[in-house]
Amino acid sequence: MFSISRVTWVWLGCAVAVTFVSCQWSGVTIALDGKLAYLGLGWCTILAGAVWSSRHPSFRIIAAPLEALAQLIPVSIVCALLQYAAARTGRPLVDAELADFDHALYFDWPACFAWVLKHPTVLTLLSWVYLSLGLQSVLVCLLALRHPGRAGIILAANALTLTFCLVVFVAWPAGGAFVYYDPPGIVSEYVEQFIAARAGLLTSLSVGQLKGIIQFPSYHAAGAVLLAYAFTSLPRGIAIPALVIEITMVVSAVPIGGHHLVDVFAGVAVAALSLAITLGLERIGQRNRVKLVPKASGLVRA
Repeated sequence: MFSISRVTWVWLGCAVAVTFVSCQWSGVTIALDGKLAYLGLGWCTILAGAVWSSRHPSFRIIAAPLEALAQLIPVSIVCALLQYAAARTGRPLVDAELADFDHALYFDWPACFAWVLKHPTVLTLLSWVYLSLGLQSVLVCLLALRHPGRAGIILAANALTLTFCLVVFVAWPAGGAFVYYDPPGIVSEYVEQFIAARAGLLTSLSVGQLKGIIQFPSYHAAGAVLLAYAFTSLPRGIAIPALVIEITMVVSAVPIGGHHLVDVFAGVAVAALSLAITLGLERIGQRNRVKLVPKASGLVRA
């Protein structure tokens, strides 16, 4: 297992403990249904496969992708559940301030949203790209086949990004542009869950019901930055189209995700900060490994 991956495992252990305490405080839990049982069984199988393949040279190539997937699944679920507990803090919403920031930038969210609705092709394209975040995250795990170190950095940065998003959500909760502007005829499941979570009406959720209810910062914008960095390690024929997709995902966060424009800027900033911290930790780990090699060689010669 690569060193930065251990950081993610430690983070996950701490996050699970925080989730347990938060759920006890907020009364929000995951329903113990068949979906959770199948997911748990699948995760145990993936983790066992990662451990087994890492100990057998002939199968070691698949150890890193399996480990990456074994990290991605619980990180996503834990952070998704923590959102609902965080929503119970009841702090006042900051959407008015976020909307004022957009106006200061001469950005008209209702006009932008109305324009997208009038162009079905654009709406469909942005919707598909916006919904591709989960699939692209799985592709990052496959990236570990070729660049395990890069995949490990992305997963660690993703965990740190989610942490920052949750902290900001607790301090400055926002309902998003859909809540603030309330465009007619638009029904969003995340809005319904956000309102219910704030009111304490959500006590039990199945895995399939978990949605992203954090609006500020935009996790889709942050995820696009992390994915763009991940795919730059691939050949240009893949990296350039991937970059176009990630830029499109950032754009889609406004009309499809119902984010204020400032949410997107915040998401990009959070991802950049998380990447910088993670890369710094990785460089420190590499320097420590380099320092240990001569000492080990000296012991062998002796």
